[in-house]
Amino acid sequence: MFKHINHNPYNARIDEVATFSEKVFYQAIKDRNTSPLEIHNNAIQNYTYEYFDLKFNLSTSEVESTFEGAASSAMPTDGICDLLNYLNDTGIRTGVISNMCFSGQMLEERIKRYLPDHNFEFIISTSEYLYRKPDKRIFELALRKAHLKPSDVWYCGDQIAYDVNGAKNSGLRPVWYTGSIYTEIKEPIPKDCLHIKHWSELITLLKNE
Repeated sequence: MFKHINHNPYNARIDEVATFSEKVFYQAIKDRNTSPLEIHNNAIQNYTYEYFDLKFNLSTSEVESTFEGAASSAMPTDGICDLLNYLNDTGIRTGVISNMCFSGQMLEERIKRYLPDHNFEFIISTSEYLYRKPDKRIFELALRKAHLKPSDVWYCGDQIAYDVNGAKNSGLRPVWYTGSIYTEIKEPIPKDCLHIKHWSELITLLKNE
């Protein structure tokens, strides 16, 4: 971000701002695992930048995009494009709920970057809807947007606490995807939960449904 600063009246150093921002961030999310509420990253960044009176030669959305591009990385999981093509070809509707501190626009840009041919009907970043998984209210919002009953929906995710339990407690059918988990899985597979290690397995399950 310092490459784009055009106003730094306190002559703030990179390490000084980074340490301050990290402290603010971890104070803000210390109860994140137990709180149903999501915190928008822009609030953390705005507090940090305005505390030091830093200004940038970028728009607000460009500031977020530049920070996100440096702070995180992603890549498509193996088989996801084949799955999305299958779902689209068979008329199975799709949407996204993501526990995300970045904006919905940022999330859409990220998904479009890696999955340019997706046909998601909507993409929900929890930062813009107050509640985060596993809270039922974020699943209920998605159901209302899709005009579907919980029993009509399968929800795929890689986190038991947020995705599997959240979907199950909201009446959706949970699918636990572990193809992107590279550490040893010690958690037991929850009851009434489908477990897949590759997206091709979901295609097979759907064909046999």
